[in-house]
Amino acid sequence: MEGAATQMDKIRAIGRFTQQLNYVSIQVNLSKGGGYKPHAASQIFQKLYGDCKDKANLTRAMLKAVGITAYPVAIYSGDRTHVTQEWPSLGAFNHAISAIRVGPDVKAPAVLDHPKLGRLLFFDPTDPYVTAGHLPDHEQASLALVGVGEAGDLVRAPAAQPVPAEYDRQVEAVLGPTARSPGSSLTSGRAKRCLTRFRLTKGCPTPTMSNAWSVGWDGVFPARRRATWKRRMGRTGSY
Repeated sequence: MEGAATQMDKIRAIGRFTQQLNYVSIQVNLSKGGGYKPHAASQIFQKLYGDCKDKANLTRAMLKAVGITAYPVAIYSGDRTHVTQEWPSLGAFNHAISAIRVGPDVKAPAVLDHPKLGRLLFFDPTDPYVTAGHLPDHEQASLALVGVGEAGDLVRAPAAQPVPAEYDRQVEAVLGPTARSPGSSLTSGRAKRCLTRFRLTKGCPTPTMSNAWSVGWDGVFPARRRATWKRRMGRTGSY
């Protein structure tokens, strides 16, 4: 936590730690609800692995140690229409994330103003690419159950505002009589924010981004493939 001056700095530092833990799911006593009960935070911290509910529990414990309150959240990852308000059973959820109480100085797309619980920053400790302040696109606008005892509530997870973007793909290939298919494809994209399609939401240094790659096949299609990657984000890097 050295150098973490603001509340958001502390959340990001703890979030980076829990996101890099190995994902391992070990569940016992499934007939007695074991699949919904996380392991102790101290055990996850010692072993450095766990599943989504374990990571959410460890995130909550570490935030509590620095004076920040967080709540466990059950959500369905992958289909924002899966959970309905008419039948919000625990069986309808397949993932666990965190809702972190933040102050008015925290401005981020993943913040929800709740009438009773205050300002909540939704954060997924399992996704290693989407940093604190944002939610993965497959969780945005999904109904989520915030666990705060009797004060808990079924809420709509925050969704980022749509931004102008473009996605373009060009393919050049020649199919010969021997089924040899040398060729290449070029895919490029631009957006004001990082394009989640490219899974590069981790650490975007500039407000605009472009990506391109080319792929060619040698031999009998598609037996052998060679690929050359190019990346431009205002700084050098690699996939």
